[in-house]
Formats: sequence, structure tokens, C-alpha cells
Amino acid sequence: MHRHIFGLFLVSLLLTSCGVKTSNTKVTFSKSQFLVGDLNSNFDGGVLIFGRNNDTKQVFQIGLDPSSPSEIEIELPFGNYDVKAIGWHQGTTPTNLVGTKYCSQINTQVDSTETPMNLVMTTANCASLTNTVVHDSTTGNQFKVETCHGVVQVFGKGKRESCDEAPSNAQSLKIRYPSINAEGVVDPSLTLESKCLTPNAGDIFTYDLTADYNVVTSDSGFYNPVEIVAYYDTACSGASQVKRIPRTAGLPSEEYLLATEDSATGLTLLAGFDSCAFAGAATSSPFAADSAGSRGFNIICTADQFNNIASYPSENYIVARTIDFAGSAPATGATDFSGKLEGDILISLKKLPHIIGASDSLFNSIGSTVANAESGLSNLNINVNSLTAGPALAKYLGDSSNLHELIISGSMTNSNPSTTPPGSSFGYSCGGLFNQSYYDGTSTKNVFAQVERITFSNFSLKCTGLPGSDSAYVGSLIGALTSGSTDTATNSREVKIYDVNGNINIEVDAANPQQSVGGLIGFSENLTNISTYSNSYVFTNSYTSAAPAIIGGLLGQHQSTAANYLGRLELGENNIHLAISSDLPYSTIQGAGGIAGKIFNPETFQIRSSITTGSIDTTLKNAGGFIGHAAFTNPGNTLGIYSSATRVSVSADGSAGGLIGRLNLDGTSANFALNHIATSSVTGAAAGSAGLEGVGGALGTLSSTTNLSSANFDNNYYSGLLFNNLGYATGNSSGSLVGVMPDINTFVIVNGHHYTRWGTSTSHIIDFIGFINDSTLSNVLDRITANHVVYNGYSDSTTALAQSALKYGTPGGEISLTFNDLANKFIPSTFAGSQFFTATGGSKLNVAFNRFMRFATNGRATVTGSEESPFLLSNASDLTFIKNNLFLSNFSFKLMNNIDMGGQSLQLSDFNNSYNGALDGNGFTISNFYNDYTGANQMFNGIFPYVEHGRIKNLRIANSTVKFNCTSAGDAGILMGRISRYNNSDDDRAQFHNIQFDNNTIESSSGCSATGLIAGAYSTENSGDGPVFENISVKNNTFGSPTGSLLVDRIDYSMSSSEMFAFKNLEFIGNKFTDPAPVNTYAFFSNKGNNTFDVSFENVLYVGHKDGHNPTDIHSTNNAGSAMLVKNHYVFINPTSFAGVLDTAILTNGTNYALADMATTAFDKYFLVNSTTGAVDLNRPMIQEEFEQR
Repeated sequence: MHRHIFGLFLVSLLLTSCGVKTSNTKVTFSKSQFLVGDLNSNFDGGVLIFGRNNDTKQVFQIGLDPSSPSEIEIELPFGNYDVKAIGWHQGTTPTNLVGTKYCSQINTQVDSTETPMNLVMTTANCASLTNTVVHDSTTGNQFKVETCHGVVQVFGKGKRESCDEAPSNAQSLKIRYPSINAEGVVDPSLTLESKCLTPNAGDIFTYDLTADYNVVTSDSGFYNPVEIVAYYDTACSGASQVKRIPRTAGLPSEEYLLATEDSATGLTLLAGFDSCAFAGAATSSPFAADSAGSRGFNIICTADQFNNIASYPSENYIVARTIDFAGSAPATGATDFSGKLEGDILISLKKLPHIIGASDSLFNSIGSTVANAESGLSNLNINVNSLTAGPALAKYLGDSSNLHELIISGSMTNSNPSTTPPGSSFGYSCGGLFNQSYYDGTSTKNVFAQVERITFSNFSLKCTGLPGSDSAYVGSLIGALTSGSTDTATNSREVKIYDVNGNINIEVDAANPQQSVGGLIGFSENLTNISTYSNSYVFTNSYTSAAPAIIGGLLGQHQSTAANYLGRLELGENNIHLAISSDLPYSTIQGAGGIAGKIFNPETFQIRSSITTGSIDTTLKNAGGFIGHAAFTNPGNTLGIYSSATRVSVSADGSAGGLIGRLNLDGTSANFALNHIATSSVTGAAAGSAGLEGVGGALGTLSSTTNLSSANFDNNYYSGLLFNNLGYATGNSSGSLVGVMPDINTFVIVNGHHYTRWGTSTSHIIDFIGFINDSTLSNVLDRITANHVVYNGYSDSTTALAQSALKYGTPGGEISLTFNDLANKFIPSTFAGSQFFTATGGSKLNVAFNRFMRFATNGRATVTGSEESPFLLSNASDLTFIKNNLFLSNFSFKLMNNIDMGGQSLQLSDFNNSYNGALDGNGFTISNFYNDYTGANQMFNGIFPYVEHGRIKNLRIANSTVKFNCTSAGDAGILMGRISRYNNSDDDRAQFHNIQFDNNTIESSSGCSATGLIAGAYSTENSGDGPVFENISVKNNTFGSPTGSLLVDRIDYSMSSSEMFAFKNLEFIGNKFTDPAPVNTYAFFSNKGNNTFDVSFENVLYVGHKDGHNPTDIHSTNNAGSAMLVKNHYVFINPTSFAGVLDTAILTNGTNYALADMATTAFDKYFLVNSTTGAVDLNRPMIQEEFEQR
């Protein structure tokens, strides 16, 4: 029906005396003359008119409510206009923007002195409005506003998910439509606005607008200005702030506005407001009892407001302005804070401090005392230049504490150390952020804390006020994590430290040298668990009076009592540049290390994927590139250093080592694997030291005084210079592996490529162990095993490849190695097996030179087998040589030709030991091998049966045949049997890039739990350990097993949380499943894991076999908790008709292939389509180029 007709007449506006018409006119709107009826009674919910000049792209808007003037003028330029109008009528209880809608939409030309513009308003017209949305309460069409404090999106830092992360202190809101002419000039007297809204019940920041009235938005250049007006009080009066939203979608890159759309909930607008800009916000006390508990987050604008936290220590706060304490101590210094305190993000981006000028700690303690609650600080920039009395944050670190995104800058003095609990570790703690874990003078408490993304910007900590008679514990994060004499199950500390970076200097002013100084943590004790990852910083130390006895780049010291051998220290992914110094004279209880100074008796101590560089310049008893002194007295304890590198110049007056200065083991196993020790020098055994002090490439001194122990060295690399000043006559010596073993209670086992390239700068450097303090050769031979060692020679230009392997006894025996000139030669053809030379006396010292190495005249290798200098493979004989000498398998190799195996078998790593090397196929093909595992009695079948973190790339496997036969329910794959990842870090994960499998055949598979064309199984217990599969092609292969998959058949994930396994750029084309009675065969994988995990496929093409020999399903769904995420994913069961399914529909495929036709052949850049044949392939050249650029 027609309700009203709006008549808009254009009246000319003459701006020149000659009467020439200008390009602007005035539109005059008269309610009495041009409306049928009265606006007050008919459109009692208001009228919104808006339009666009299609020639100039200018827009205008008129918002009218019943109180609007009778005559309204708006100036517009000439041109063609699209105009829309929406009016509301309710009747009995009229409210703006509420009621039955009446709409009009016209196109008209404005080009004369008086042009009528008739807007016919009908309810039917509302359904045909274009470029306009009238939001209401229907599903998917709602409009909600969340009011945030500050910014809602920050370039480089992401977007807010919701304003519950930082709600504004606004307490009421309106939607307003201003009247605006084509020049953008607003008429403030003429608006259409909603009633006053308060937030949803129980939700202080969300306003569900369309639950009460309509909201009109538009897009495509048609935008009608919509304003969000937020008020500081609850009645929409007084102080307010306005944010204008210009369109529904595609909001401009503005920090204070963010629109999100959802098919169920409609449009949600996050609008950010500077809470301190509300009049009165900076002078009021926003923490009154009726608001502090209800607002969720309270906004701090002044130092007085910050001090008021003392009255409400469990609430949540946002520091919205720079708080300057002007050299005074915060009034909160005695407060036990259990809430959350975060900083305004925009202040951080402007590199302004949130807190400055404090002379003492912000709080007494930080931590929650409520179950399942968290306390913490985040997004704060704190300048500490005024600190003179205490740590920056709090004296004590409590339970459930989180520190996130903090910047700590400047130089501070902590003159107020805390007393540690009574016990063997009694002393004083001094920290940059905290002094110590919670201790109230009578008891300690549990502590669980997470420290993430902390930047120390030119940070310097000076600790003073330390007594001269007791120990001192000093660290930039915390002085001490301590408990006193004992721990119980309810008294522990667990600290996780992630992404600490910057520059840290620690200066200690104390007369007592018994200081334990750590770059992050000074001291930890007993049941303290510390885990670290992704930390990278510079650490230096200095001292005013007495030099410290114990110094560590991360942790000064950990101590567990003999009766309480607790504590798990898992220190991974640390990159620390050091300038550690101490001129304290040689004495007991001393140690300096790149990671830890001294370690005593923790349950577990591990260093993984870490790097230390710089210098450790001391006169202490012990120093090492990672650990100064480590001692274990409990047989159940373990020590491990894995996949790490140290390039630190180390000096001590006693024991010095590339990894550890002194290691004491009693019934404990120590494991060192995949480490790269390339120090410029290791110096020890100075004139002031006692006898039996060693200098070693790995360990300076290794002993086990009571129980038999073991030290295992697997696939490590050592190089550098060794110096000792006393020599063999006093029992001091140097060894490229171990300097001195004062006793014979430790088994030393060396496996894999143990490079030794140490400079012969003194006459007392031995190639393995400098000196073993036992004169019985049989004891020595029983303890020392060194297998499959490859020498690189020496770093000077004169030394021939001849040297002592080890010395023992007093005055001593010797096992020596001497070789002929090997310059630029292959190993002689008489070389057989893995043993080129065996030292006399029946020792287990086997030294191997392989056929791929090249040597200079001095015996130094010029091709080493590293990933940077791989062994070159040119023919089938080279591959066969590796198969017959599998100890070589952890080296790195590179193909130089296509290699036809002529029907021989192919295996490039051991059945039982993991492959950790690298193979670069260099774009070449290995073909025509036949691997028959029948009778082999092996659990894993494959070219690489068992892979841990190997890397394989640029390889093609073609025209080969395998017959699998596993024992003990093992795993089989043409390339790999099992990929296994246990306790390894992300940067060591297995990687497989640019690999092709063409025309290969799996004849059968017997006894195997998992059979895959590429790999049988992947197994892990760690989150973050998913392998990398990228750019994989599988074409025209034959799969003869009744069970199995083309990709990886089984993924076993034994962690309790979810994990993502990612596969990218895969093609499976024309593969044939031939078993006459298939049971469960899959295109991709069978996810038979123990727990849930997610699998991601990106850019995947599956084209079935032309004769229909396809798998029973695309992939198994027998683990219902697992999800598969797909992007750009195409499955074609029939390659001629392209009948298939797109994206996630493959999750519901059944054995009958009830697939919908995919009526498209519009592939993106990752695919190539042959316009003649219709064949589809991955765009491998483009993918390779993209990969190389990355």
C-alpha cells in the first residue's frame, strides 16, 4: 500500500548577478507543504533520507524525527542521483527507528531550478533496496556494538576478538544519523537518533541494538554516515565520544573500528574509545565498590587512581595514560595483587611508557589465591630509571601469574633484597622484576608462572644492600625460586619462559663472593620446574667489589638436596650472546656457563636447540660453553644436550669445556647428540689449579666417584683451539672430546660422525680423551667405545694426520693413530667394511674414512658430509656403499646424476637407528631398485626405515618395486617406514620437500601395522612436532596391499591436546589399487592415532585411476575427534568427467563414492589445465619458484 508521498522541490540558488545558473542548488524540504499528513503522527519513528550523486560520487543524508523543523534545506550539486528513504511508524508508543518500515528508492536528475523529487513510500519497497541493509532482529541480520577501551586493531599485532579483553568505561550508548550535505558539512541541529541503551545484562561492553530498533547501513560507495555515541554515564548525558562508521563491510584501516560478520549473529562492530578522554574520567575514582566488581576492567588515568588499586587488589585494570610517580613509591607497594593489569596498546606502539618515575616496586606480590583464576601483567612498557629501592614489579612472585608483552627499559638499582626461606640455600635474593617466589616469613607457596614476550631494552640491574656473610641470588627476571629445606607435593614452583629478548646487564655490589648470578634467574631449588623456548638476548655481568662465584647466561644455579633430587629443567631454544667475567681466585663451588653456572642434582636437566656465543672469561674453577659445573648423585637423574651450538671462548683456571666445564656423574646417564661445538678457544688448568683438571672440546673434566655412569656422544661436531698450562705431568690434559677423567667409573660411548678438527696449539692435546687416571689398559678399553668416527684433520697447515687417541695411567700409556698421505685421494680399494684402522690392544676405537671425503695434504677434509658440504653421489656403487656402511647414514648427501640401481636393493639408513641427516636429490632420479624385505626380520621397512628429524628434498623415485614384510607390527613405506619425534624441538622437525613418486609398485605388505606409499607411520608425543610435507607428487603408482594409504598411513599422536599436521601442494594422479580384496585403503592417510589431532591440506589434487582401481575411501574417519581442514582441494574420482567434490565434502565420502559433480574447471595459479586434453596437474614450476623465494 501507499502510505505517504514525499515531495521534494528544487529551488534555484543564483550566485551571480547575471542570472546564470550555478552547479549547486538548495533542496528545501517542507513537512507541511509536501507531506500528506503530519510526520508527527504518521512517521512517528522518524525518516532517514540519503543519496549519492553518481557523477561526483558525493553523498548526502537527512535524518528527521518528529521534532524536526518544518522547513529543512540542504545544498546539493547538480547531477544524477540515486536516492533512498526509510520511514518508521509505530503508533501508540512511538520510538525512533522502531515500527513498520516504509521505503522508497528512485533515480533522478537534478539539473533545473525546480525539479520535483517524488519518494513513494511503501512497505514493499523495503525488500528491493539495493546497497542498503536494514538490520533487525532476524537471524544473521542483527547489529551489535561492543565498546572497547583504546584501539581494536593494530597493524602487526592483530585484531581484538572481543571487547571483553579491554572494555571501555562507557556506560550507555546511542546510534545517531547526522544530516550532512554533499560537501560533508553536518547540521548539528538535525539528527535522527535512537533511544539511550545500556549494555546487555551481565555484559558491560555489548549492546544488542537490533533487539530494540533498526540500524541502517549501506555500502558500494553509497555509505550513509552512522555514528556510535558512547557516554560516560548510564543515562546518555554528559561526557560523550563519537565514532562514525562509513559502511557495512570493508571498513577503512582505522585503529578504533572493526567490523565482523557472522551468518548466525549478523554484524558486530567493535568501537574503541579513549576512556581517559571522557570528561571527569581522569579525576574520578572509578573503583568504588559498586563499580570495581561489576565493570570487569577499570581504567587508570592518573597515579592517584593507580594507588587506589590497593583498595581493590583482585580487580582488573587498564593503564590508559602514562602514569608518572615522579620519583615516589607507589602506594600499592605493600599490596598483594591478584587481579590483572594491562597497558593501552597504542601507548606501546608510540613507544611511550605506561609507568615511569616509581622509586619502589609496584606491588608486594603478584599472584592469585583463587582456584582456576589467573593474575598478571600484560602490554606494559615500564621505565625503571627511577627505581632505587626494590624490584620493578613485586618483591614476590605468586601462583597463577602471567607476564605477557612487557617492555622493561632503563637502569635500576635494587637496594632492598628479600630474605630467602631458612635452609641450606638461606641467603638474599635480588631481581629485576621480582626478588623471589612467594615467602611470607613463615612458609612458601605453590608458584605457577608464565613469562612471555619480555623485552629488556638497554636494561641494567644493580643489586646493593646484600649482606657480606650470606649467599646472594641475582637475576633480571627473578632472584630466586626457592623453598627452604624441603618441598612437598603442594609446595612447588613451575615457570615457563618464552620469547625474552633485548640487552641485560647485571652488576652486583657485595663483599661476599658467594653470589649466584643468572641472566634471567639467579637460583632455583628442589621441586622447581623451568621450561624455556624462543629466547634471544645479550647478557653481560659486572661487579663492584667481590666477583661472583657462579654465573649463568640464563640460570645461575640449581640445587636439589641429596634427599630431594627434584626439579625438571628443560631449557630449549635459547640464543644468548655472552660477556661473562669473574676474576675470583680458583676455589671450590665455582662455575660459569653460557646457559647455567652450576647444576646440582635435578631430576632432569636438558638443553635443546640453543646457541651461545661470545665469551666466558673467568679465573674460576669450572667454565663451559653451556654449563660451568654439573653434578648428579641420584641414579635416576638424567642430563642431555641436544641439537645445540656453542661458539663461546671459554676460560677457567680449572676445568674448561666446550659444553660443560666439569661433569660429575654417579649412576647417572648423560647424553649429547647433534651438537655443534665450534669454539675459538677453550682454556683451563692454569697454574693455580689442582691436578686432574681438564680442557675438552665437549667436557673439561668427567668423573663418577661412586657408581658406574655413562656419557653418550652421538653425531656431534667439534672444532676450535684447546689450551692448558700445566700439562700431562700433573694429570692435567686436553682432549678434543674430554680433557681429563679422574676415575674410570664412566662409560664413554661415541657413535656417529664425531668431527675432530682441533688446533694443535700445545703438545698436550689428544684426539679423544686427554688423560684417564687409570694405569690398567683393560679397564680403559672396557670403558671407552668410539665407533664410526670421521676425522677432518687439523686446522694448521703442517700437522699430518697422526695423533694420540688417548693417554692413561701414571706415567701413562698411549693409544695412537697414524695414517698415510690421503691428499685428494679416495680411500684405497682394499678398504672393506666400516673399519679402516683399529688401534692396537683390542680397544673399541674404530676410525672410519669413507669414499666420499677429500683431504688436503695435512689430512684435513675438504668435503665433510655436512649439509653445507655434502657427500656427492654419482652412481649405484655409491648408494650400495652407503647400504653396506650404514654408520654413514647420518651424513648429508647430494645426487649428481640420475642413478639406475639395476634391480639392486636400496637402503640409506639403519633399521634401528634414526636417520637425522639430509639428502638433496638435486632434481635427479633414483630408479629401478627392488627392495624385498621378506626374511629381513625388521620392524621398519623403507629406504630410510626410521626417520627422526631428517631432511629429504628435490628427489624423484621411479620405476621401482618393493615387497614389505614387518615384524612386531612395524611400519613400511617406499621412502620411510616410520617418522618418529620424541622430545625434539620445532626447528629439528622432519622436512620433506619437492619429492616425486612415479610408476612404483608395492607388490605386497605382510605383518605391517601401517603401510604407506611414502611413509608407513608418523608417531610423536610432543605438540608442535608435526612434520613438513610440501610439494609432493604421486603419479601412476601401483598399490598392492589390502590396507594402507598413498601418503602416510597412520598418524599416532599420544599427547592429550590437539595438534596440527600440515601438508601443502600435493598431487595424486592415476594411482592404481590392485589388491583383489581391499580392506581399508585410502588416498591420503588412515588416522588411527591415540588422541585427537587436526590435519591441514592446502592445494591438493587427487585424480583417480582411469579404470576405476581406486581406494576404498579418501581418508579414514575412524578417529571422530580429528578434523581435516582443507583449502583449494580437489578430488576427481573419474579423471575424464571431472566428477568430484570440492573442499570439506570429502570428509563424508563413503565407499560408494556418493560424490556431487563439481561443475567447474576454474583452477587457480597452483594448478595447470591442458586446454586440449583437460588434464590437470600442480603448477610445479611456479610452486618451486615460490618455495625458493621463501
